[in-house]
Amino acid sequence: MFDVSLIITTALGREDNLHFCLQAISQQTLTSLEIIVVNDGSRQAASVCEHHKKMLPHLRCLDRPQDLCVARSRNLGAQVSQGKVLVLIDGDIILNPMAIAAYFQFLQQYPAHVFYGYFGNDRTLETPSFWFPERRVNPFDRRFRHFDSATNILFSDEKMRHLPQKFSWSGNIGLCRSTYEALHGFDEGYLGWGEEDVDFAEQVIESQRQIHFLLDAWGEHQVHSRQEAFHKQAASGKQHNHLYTPITYTLETMASKSGFQGFIQAMANHYSQYLNEIDST
Repeated sequence: MFDVSLIITTALGREDNLHFCLQAISQQTLTSLEIIVVNDGSRQAASVCEHHKKMLPHLRCLDRPQDLCVARSRNLGAQVSQGKVLVLIDGDIILNPMAIAAYFQFLQQYPAHVFYGYFGNDRTLETPSFWFPERRVNPFDRRFRHFDSATNILFSDEKMRHLPQKFSWSGNIGLCRSTYEALHGFDEGYLGWGEEDVDFAEQVIESQRQIHFLLDAWGEHQVHSRQEAFHKQAASGKQHNHLYTPITYTLETMASKSGFQGFIQAMANHYSQYLNEIDST
Protein backbone atom coordinates (compact mmCIF):
# COMPACT_ATOMS: atom_id res chain seq x y z
CA MET A 1 0.00 0.00 0.00
CA PHE A 2 1.28 3.46 -0.91
CA ASP A 3 0.54 6.76 0.80
CA VAL A 4 -0.13 8.43 -2.56
CA SER A 5 -0.98 7.27 -6.06
CA LEU A 6 -0.03 9.80 -8.71
CA ILE A 7 -2.09 9.45 -11.89
CA ILE A 8 -0.66 11.18 -14.94
CA THR A 9 -2.76 11.45 -18.08
CA THR A 10 -0.99 11.85 -21.40
CA ALA A 11 -1.88 11.63 -25.08
CA LEU A 12 -0.46 11.52 -28.58
CA GLY A 13 1.94 14.44 -29.10
CA ARG A 14 2.77 14.89 -25.40
CA GLU A 15 5.84 12.64 -25.20
CA ASP A 16 8.36 15.43 -24.52
CA ASN A 17 6.02 16.90 -21.93
CA LEU A 18 5.78 13.53 -20.20
CA HIS A 19 9.56 13.20 -20.05
CA PHE A 20 9.99 16.43 -18.08
CA CYS A 21 6.91 15.72 -15.99
CA LEU A 22 8.48 12.45 -14.85
CA GLN A 23 11.86 14.12 -14.32
CA ALA A 24 10.17 16.38 -11.79
CA ILE A 25 8.39 13.45 -10.13
CA SER A 26 11.75 11.75 -9.55
CA GLN A 27 12.68 14.75 -7.38
CA GLN A 28 9.63 14.57 -5.10
CA THR A 29 10.34 14.36 -1.37
CA LEU A 30 7.52 11.88 -0.63
CA THR A 31 8.78 8.35 -1.21
CA SER A 32 5.68 6.20 -0.53
CA LEU A 33 4.46 6.91 -4.03
CA GLU A 34 3.25 4.91 -6.99
CA ILE A 35 3.05 6.54 -10.42
CA ILE A 36 0.52 5.46 -13.02
CA VAL A 37 0.75 6.98 -16.48
CA VAL A 38 -2.42 6.49 -18.52
CA ASN A 39 -1.73 6.99 -22.20
CA ASP A 40 -4.40 7.92 -24.73
CA GLY A 41 -3.01 6.85 -28.08
CA SER A 42 0.71 7.66 -27.96
CA ARG A 43 3.03 4.97 -29.33
CA GLN A 44 6.04 6.43 -27.51
CA ALA A 45 4.65 6.99 -23.99
CA ALA A 46 5.64 3.51 -22.82
CA SER A 47 9.24 4.12 -23.99
CA VAL A 48 9.34 7.42 -22.10
CA CYS A 49 8.16 5.63 -18.96
CA GLU A 50 10.70 2.86 -19.41
CA HIS A 51 13.45 5.47 -19.58
CA HIS A 52 12.45 6.68 -16.10
CA LYS A 53 11.91 3.30 -14.43
CA LYS A 54 15.33 3.24 -12.78
CA MET A 55 14.60 6.44 -10.86
CA LEU A 56 10.90 5.62 -10.45
CA PRO A 57 10.63 1.88 -9.75
CA HIS A 58 6.92 2.11 -8.86
CA LEU A 59 6.05 3.57 -12.26
CA ARG A 60 3.82 1.81 -14.77
CA CYS A 61 2.22 2.83 -18.03
CA LEU A 62 -1.27 1.85 -19.14
CA ASP A 63 -1.93 2.22 -22.86
CA ARG A 64 -5.42 2.92 -24.20
CA PRO A 65 -6.61 3.25 -27.79
CA GLN A 66 -7.00 6.93 -28.59
CA ASP A 67 -10.53 8.12 -27.85
CA LEU A 68 -9.79 11.63 -26.50
CA CYS A 69 -11.54 10.85 -23.19
CA VAL A 70 -9.39 12.16 -20.35
CA ALA A 71 -12.12 11.22 -17.85
CA ARG A 72 -11.72 7.58 -18.84
CA SER A 73 -7.94 7.83 -18.44
CA ARG A 74 -8.26 9.30 -14.95
CA ASN A 75 -10.81 6.72 -13.88
CA LEU A 76 -8.71 3.84 -15.16
CA GLY A 77 -5.68 5.10 -13.25
CA ALA A 78 -7.71 5.46 -10.06
CA GLN A 79 -9.23 1.99 -10.42
CA VAL A 80 -5.88 0.20 -10.57
CA SER A 81 -4.10 2.39 -8.01
CA GLN A 82 -3.45 1.49 -4.37
CA GLY A 83 -2.80 4.78 -2.58
CA LYS A 84 -4.92 6.28 0.17
CA VAL A 85 -4.52 9.67 -1.50
CA LEU A 86 -4.90 10.32 -5.22
CA VAL A 87 -3.03 13.10 -7.00
CA LEU A 88 -4.04 13.64 -10.62
CA ILE A 89 -2.03 15.78 -13.01
CA ASP A 90 -1.83 16.30 -16.74
CA GLY A 91 1.34 15.04 -18.39
CA ASP A 92 2.42 18.58 -19.26
CA ILE A 93 2.71 19.70 -15.61
CA ILE A 94 6.05 20.09 -13.81
CA LEU A 95 5.48 19.92 -10.04
CA ASN A 96 7.72 21.49 -7.44
CA PRO A 97 9.56 18.86 -5.32
CA MET A 98 7.34 19.33 -2.23
CA ALA A 99 4.01 19.20 -4.06
CA ILE A 100 2.97 15.59 -3.53
CA ALA A 101 4.10 15.56 0.11
CA ALA A 102 2.01 18.71 0.61
CA TYR A 103 -1.09 17.09 -0.87
CA PHE A 104 -0.65 14.12 1.46
CA GLN A 105 -0.07 16.27 4.55
CA PHE A 106 -3.02 18.59 3.95
CA LEU A 107 -5.37 15.70 3.12
CA GLN A 108 -4.37 13.99 6.36
CA GLN A 109 -5.61 17.09 8.13
CA TYR A 110 -8.63 17.75 5.87
CA PRO A 111 -9.65 14.35 4.44
CA ALA A 112 -13.02 15.51 3.11
CA HIS A 113 -11.58 18.41 1.09
CA VAL A 114 -10.59 18.40 -2.56
CA PHE A 115 -7.47 20.48 -3.20
CA TYR A 116 -6.48 22.15 -6.46
CA GLY A 117 -2.85 23.13 -6.95
CA TYR A 118 -1.62 26.37 -8.48
CA PHE A 119 -0.32 25.77 -12.01
CA GLY A 120 0.65 27.90 -14.97
CA ASN A 121 -2.40 28.36 -17.20
CA ASP A 122 -1.80 31.88 -18.47
CA ARG A 123 -0.53 31.08 -21.97
CA THR A 124 0.35 34.70 -22.76
CA LEU A 125 3.44 34.52 -20.55
CA GLU A 126 6.32 32.11 -21.19
CA THR A 127 9.60 31.68 -19.30
CA PRO A 128 12.28 29.01 -18.93
CA SER A 129 11.38 26.40 -16.35
CA PHE A 130 12.64 26.96 -12.81
CA TRP A 131 14.05 23.40 -12.78
CA PHE A 132 14.74 22.68 -16.45
CA PRO A 133 16.03 25.86 -18.15
CA GLU A 134 15.88 24.25 -21.57
CA ARG A 135 12.10 23.87 -21.24
CA ARG A 136 9.64 26.69 -21.93
CA VAL A 137 6.74 26.92 -19.49
CA ASN A 138 3.74 28.99 -18.49
CA PRO A 139 4.41 29.74 -14.80
CA PHE A 140 1.49 31.98 -13.84
CA ASP A 141 -1.99 30.90 -12.79
CA ARG A 142 -4.51 33.43 -14.07
CA ARG A 143 -6.96 32.55 -11.28
CA PHE A 144 -4.77 34.45 -8.80
CA ARG A 145 -3.85 38.12 -9.00
CA HIS A 146 -1.88 39.12 -5.94
CA PHE A 147 -0.04 37.54 -2.99
CA ASP A 148 0.68 39.68 0.08
CA SER A 149 0.96 36.66 2.33
CA ALA A 150 -0.32 33.13 2.53
CA THR A 151 -3.49 34.49 4.11
CA ASN A 152 -4.01 37.55 1.90
CA ILE A 153 -4.46 36.34 -1.66
CA LEU A 154 -6.63 38.13 -4.18
CA PHE A 155 -8.45 36.23 -6.90
CA SER A 156 -8.55 37.50 -10.45
CA ASP A 157 -12.28 36.86 -10.62
CA GLU A 158 -14.38 37.47 -7.52
CA LYS A 159 -16.77 34.73 -8.64
CA MET A 160 -14.16 32.29 -7.34
CA ARG A 161 -15.23 33.11 -3.79
CA HIS A 162 -18.77 31.93 -4.47
CA LEU A 163 -18.43 29.47 -7.37
CA PRO A 164 -14.96 27.90 -7.09
CA GLN A 165 -16.04 24.83 -9.05
CA LYS A 166 -16.18 27.01 -12.16
CA PHE A 167 -12.40 27.49 -11.74
CA SER A 168 -11.55 23.98 -10.50
CA TRP A 169 -9.41 22.77 -13.39
CA SER A 170 -8.06 19.27 -13.11
CA GLY A 171 -4.51 19.70 -14.39
CA ASN A 172 -3.32 19.50 -10.77
CA ILE A 173 -5.66 18.07 -8.10
CA GLY A 174 -5.41 16.01 -4.90
CA LEU A 175 -8.09 14.18 -2.91
CA CYS A 176 -8.64 11.12 -0.76
CA ARG A 177 -9.54 7.88 -2.49
CA SER A 178 -12.70 7.67 -0.41
CA THR A 179 -13.91 10.97 -1.87
CA TYR A 180 -13.12 9.93 -5.42
CA GLU A 181 -14.98 6.66 -5.01
CA ALA A 182 -17.98 8.29 -3.33
CA LEU A 183 -18.32 10.62 -6.33
CA HIS A 184 -17.79 7.73 -8.81
CA GLY A 185 -14.92 9.52 -10.51
CA PHE A 186 -15.15 11.62 -13.65
CA ASP A 187 -18.06 11.39 -16.07
CA GLU A 188 -16.84 9.50 -19.15
CA GLY A 189 -19.54 11.04 -21.30
CA TYR A 190 -17.21 13.98 -21.92
CA LEU A 191 -14.82 13.74 -24.87
CA GLY A 192 -12.07 16.11 -25.92
CA TRP A 193 -10.76 19.10 -24.04
CA GLY A 194 -12.60 20.53 -21.05
CA GLU A 195 -15.91 20.32 -19.16
CA GLU A 196 -15.37 17.03 -17.32
CA ASP A 197 -13.40 18.79 -14.58
CA VAL A 198 -15.94 21.49 -13.76
CA ASP A 199 -18.63 18.82 -13.79
CA PHE A 200 -16.62 16.79 -11.24
CA ALA A 201 -16.09 19.89 -9.07
CA GLU A 202 -19.81 20.58 -9.09
CA GLN A 203 -20.38 17.04 -7.79
CA VAL A 204 -17.92 17.81 -4.98
CA ILE A 205 -19.97 20.84 -3.88
CA GLU A 206 -23.32 19.09 -4.26
CA SER A 207 -22.06 16.29 -1.99
CA GLN A 208 -21.41 18.88 0.78
CA ARG A 209 -17.65 18.57 0.48
CA GLN A 210 -15.33 21.54 0.13
CA ILE A 211 -13.01 22.70 -2.63
CA HIS A 212 -9.92 24.69 -1.66
CA PHE A 213 -6.67 25.69 -3.36
CA LEU A 214 -3.24 24.51 -2.19
CA LEU A 215 -0.33 26.80 -2.93
CA ASP A 216 2.29 24.29 -1.73
CA ALA A 217 1.35 22.07 -4.68
CA TRP A 218 2.31 24.67 -7.30
CA GLY A 219 3.70 23.70 -10.66
CA GLU A 220 4.53 24.87 -14.16
CA HIS A 221 2.66 24.11 -17.37
CA GLN A 222 4.85 23.19 -20.32
CA VAL A 223 4.34 25.08 -23.55
CA HIS A 224 3.08 22.77 -26.30
CA SER A 225 1.24 22.82 -29.60
CA ARG A 226 -2.49 23.52 -29.56
CA GLN A 227 -2.85 21.56 -32.80
CA GLU A 228 -2.93 18.13 -31.15
CA ALA A 229 -6.03 16.03 -31.74
CA PHE A 230 -6.94 16.33 -28.06
CA HIS A 231 -6.96 20.14 -28.13
CA LYS A 232 -8.46 20.52 -31.58
CA GLN A 233 -11.55 18.63 -30.43
CA ALA A 234 -13.30 20.83 -27.89
CA ALA A 235 -15.51 19.17 -25.32
CA SER A 236 -18.19 17.07 -26.97
CA GLY A 237 -20.38 14.07 -26.30
CA LYS A 238 -21.94 15.84 -23.35
CA GLN A 239 -22.30 19.37 -22.06
CA HIS A 240 -22.10 20.57 -18.50
CA ASN A 241 -25.27 22.47 -17.61
CA HIS A 242 -23.27 25.24 -15.86
CA LEU A 243 -25.85 25.61 -13.10
CA TYR A 244 -23.27 25.92 -10.37
CA THR A 245 -24.23 25.63 -6.71
CA PRO A 246 -22.97 28.61 -4.65
CA ILE A 247 -20.76 27.48 -1.80
CA THR A 248 -21.73 28.09 1.83
CA TYR A 249 -18.21 28.14 3.28
CA THR A 250 -15.21 30.47 2.99
CA LEU A 251 -12.94 29.53 0.13
CA GLU A 252 -9.28 29.35 1.15
CA THR A 253 -5.94 29.19 -0.59
CA MET A 254 -3.97 27.13 1.92
CA ALA A 255 -0.20 27.13 2.30
CA SER A 256 2.41 26.14 4.82
CA LYS A 257 4.92 28.80 5.84
CA SER A 258 7.78 27.03 4.05
CA GLY A 259 5.65 26.25 1.01
CA PHE A 260 4.58 29.87 0.64
CA GLN A 261 8.15 31.11 1.03
CA GLY A 262 9.41 28.70 -1.63
CA PHE A 263 6.67 29.77 -4.01
CA ILE A 264 7.26 33.49 -3.50
CA GLN A 265 11.04 33.14 -3.86
CA ALA A 266 10.64 31.35 -7.19
CA MET A 267 8.18 33.99 -8.40
CA ALA A 268 10.38 36.89 -7.28
CA ASN A 269 13.82 35.53 -8.17
CA HIS A 270 13.16 33.53 -11.32
CA TYR A 271 9.94 34.21 -13.19
CA SER A 272 9.71 37.92 -12.44
CA GLN A 273 13.02 38.68 -14.15
CA TYR A 274 11.45 37.61 -17.42
CA LEU A 275 8.47 39.85 -16.79
CA ASN A 276 10.89 42.74 -16.42
CA GLU A 277 12.49 41.84 -19.75
CA ILE A 278 9.07 41.83 -21.40
CA ASP A 279 8.17 45.20 -19.83
CA SER A 280 11.42 46.78 -21.07
CA THR A 281 10.91 45.83 -24.73
